[in-house]
Amino acid sequence: TDSIAAAPSRETSFPDIRLRTHALRDDIQWLRGLSVLAVLFYHADKSLLPGGYLGVDVFFVLSGFLITRNIFPDIERGTFSYAEFIARRFRRLLPACYAMLAFTTALSCVLLTHDDLLGLIRQQAGTLTFAANVVLWQQAGYFDASSALKPLLHTWSLSLEEQYYLVLPFLLGVGAARRRPVALLIAALLVSLIACLAILPHKPSATFFLLPFRAWELLAGSVCAVLSLKHPFPSIPAIPAAAKFTALAVLVGTLAFPPATPHPGIGALIAVLATAVLMLGAIDFGTRAPARAMIFLGDISYSLYLVHWPLFALANHVYADAVPFPVKALLCAAALILATLSWHFVEQPFRTARGRPCARPWPCGSRRGSRRA
Repeated sequence: TDSIAAAPSRETSFPDIRLRTHALRDDIQWLRGLSVLAVLFYHADKSLLPGGYLGVDVFFVLSGFLITRNIFPDIERGTFSYAEFIARRFRRLLPACYAMLAFTTALSCVLLTHDDLLGLIRQQAGTLTFAANVVLWQQAGYFDASSALKPLLHTWSLSLEEQYYLVLPFLLGVGAARRRPVALLIAALLVSLIACLAILPHKPSATFFLLPFRAWELLAGSVCAVLSLKHPFPSIPAIPAAAKFTALAVLVGTLAFPPATPHPGIGALIAVLATAVLMLGAIDFGTRAPARAMIFLGDISYSLYLVHWPLFALANHVYADAVPFPVKALLCAAALILATLSWHFVEQPFRTARGRPCARPWPCGSRRGSRRA
């Protein structure tokens, strides 16, 4: 889910990447588009893409990668400002989130019962304090039937990422001070992964919602980011293109046919490993319309993730039985429209508040633009 804006990369680090202005990676935006589309299809109808929920796991890897590439050079130089970092995160994430909360609240006041509104208020409090994952963990499991009626269920991942962002600078700072950032990140990853697999059979809801058991996914992205910065290609052999396309095929296959195991388990591990392979170097998806459309979905992925689920959850309240498929299709279209409007009128003005140019007017104009996480 970021919550997940592309960060600048160095041309010397990724010479095989087709670069845009300020060296944004189109392949990352493509993966973000694939991930949010997977989540959208899964929430619309699980039969469309049974493993679509793994799109969030892909988002976690991308988020760890992008945020680490953004802050690690400053941490190593000793110029990192924690206050500026947090302010930048808030400016990036909160405006669109607040717009979604206002929109959801307005619809909920019309469609929900008194008891449901009380539950929504608790979810709102969790979202505003970056503790939605803890609140939702205490209410129900993600895959429980009752969760389909929670308009802010999806904010658990945003809160989890924000919690990671608060801790990461300290972890990177310790690693940089000891000149062993990769070793420290890998050690933290292994501790989190082992804890996740050990606790999963006994406390599946805790392993799903809580940061200590999901941090390994974000840490995988952070490891890839530090490796790419400390050992830029081609000073170490780049992963062959065949291996990358194999990883992409495995990722898509897992989204379509997920393992029948508890989550986060084998399916999440496969998705994380495949995404990590794709992060070390890049794939050029070309400029054809399908690739450009997926990249644009990546551009609006944060807003699309924010707005899509409240529509489905409120529709579940309206229909006593299953929501008709034509209604689901209309909700998907409405989510795309609302996300584009949110991206253009909410996300971009706050991103450009300090004089940075608008990220990208495409598809109405040129595809080239700039953006900072």
